[in-house]
Amino acid sequence: MTDQIQPTFKTARDYIYHTIKKEILSLNLKPGTCISEKEYMERLSSSRTPIREAFVQLSKDELLDIYPQKGTYVSLINVAYVEEGRFIREHLEKEVLKLACDCLTKHDFYKLEALLKMQELAKNHDHMEELFKLDDDFHQTIFNACGKERTWLMIKRMNSHLDRLRMLSLFKSTSWDLIVNQHVLMYEAIKRKDKERVEEIVVEHLRLALIDQIDLKHQYPAYFKE
Repeated sequence: MTDQIQPTFKTARDYIYHTIKKEILSLNLKPGTCISEKEYMERLSSSRTPIREAFVQLSKDELLDIYPQKGTYVSLINVAYVEEGRFIREHLEKEVLKLACDCLTKHDFYKLEALLKMQELAKNHDHMEELFKLDDDFHQTIFNACGKERTWLMIKRMNSHLDRLRMLSLFKSTSWDLIVNQHVLMYEAIKRKDKERVEEIVVEHLRLALIDQIDLKHQYPAYFKE
């Protein structure tokens, strides 16, 4: 059901890039962690060239900081980048969700219903990483249904710092019910073609992580760029 939103890997570099990126965004590689090409050569049974190319791309994505002669580090969460990414996503997603009120089909609603049920299951089993993925899948399914696949990909490239803040917020937060409920409300508003309500909901939804931002900076000061 979500096959269309799974990454495909045409080269070793693509696979390595997505593997490391997933570790960074899931916080399995914490902000500020030092990593090495040699480590990933051994772990992924790879030659140096695709590892180096993946590192360079992750640096362009602002997820790695490469310091010649010093080392490579997972970038710290930059609050300015978080806000810029949220601003872009909020304004674009409001317009896409209003489009969704006019163009979603029965099949699209079926896919969204299935994702909502899977989110409820992930929440009930305390499967945070799966809930995070299903959150993205829900939004991407709407973008894809509106013919805005490239817009979604652009948003995701701009939101690596916001995504890490969202993940950190999920680690700390107990408001998983609120996250899932907002998706339900979004779904129902789109189905009613209530453009004003769906716009209100998505703004509330995208600002959830920001509510915890000050507390998170106090709790995890080493993760944030000053």
